[in-house]
Amino acid sequence: ADTHIIHHAGHNAHRDNPAAVIACLAQILAS
Repeated sequence: ADTHIIHHAGHNAHRDNPAAVIACLAQILAS
């Protein structure tokens, strides 16, 4: 489930702001 959410969020964020993908992943890894 988590991997699906990461992929979905990252895919959408990449369209507008690639940096958002990194921030999203970083937050998940930090949690």
